[in-house]
Amino acid sequence: MVGASAANSMNCRAMSCTSGLVVIRAIKVSPPMSSVALIDVMTTSAEVRRVAREFMAFAAAAPVLGALAYTLDGVFIGATWARDMRNLMLVAFAIYLATWWALTPYGNAGLWVAILVFLAARGLLQAARYPALLRQTF
Repeated sequence: MVGASAANSMNCRAMSCTSGLVVIRAIKVSPPMSSVALIDVMTTSAEVRRVAREFMAFAAAAPVLGALAYTLDGVFIGATWARDMRNLMLVAFAIYLATWWALTPYGNAGLWVAILVFLAARGLLQAARYPALLRQTF
C-alpha cells in the first residue's frame, strides 16, 4: 500500500508539472505584441508604457521561474508539509534579501533579478527537500 501511495504521488506530481509546462509554453509562443497591446490597454501614460516595456522580459520570466515553486506549493500543502514549506520560504527570502542588497546599484533591474532568484530558489529548495519528505511521510 505504501508503494502504491508513493507511486500515486509521483504520478500526480508528474501530471501537475506537465500541465504547468503546457501553460508556460502557451504563454511563451503567444505573440510578443500581445504584451505590448495589454500594456497599452492598462495605461495611457507614455512614461508608464515605456517603463513597462523596458522590464517586460523580467515579467515574462517570472511565471517560468516560479512554476516549480507554485507546483510544489500545492504538493507540500496537500501533503501537510506546511512547516517545511515555511522554513524553505524563509531560506529563499534570505537569498532574496542578499541578492537584492547585492544588486541595489542596478535599480529596478536589480530588484527584478532578486525576485526571479527568489522564485527559482523556492522551487529548487522545495524540489531538493521533496524526496526526503516523501520517504519520511509515505
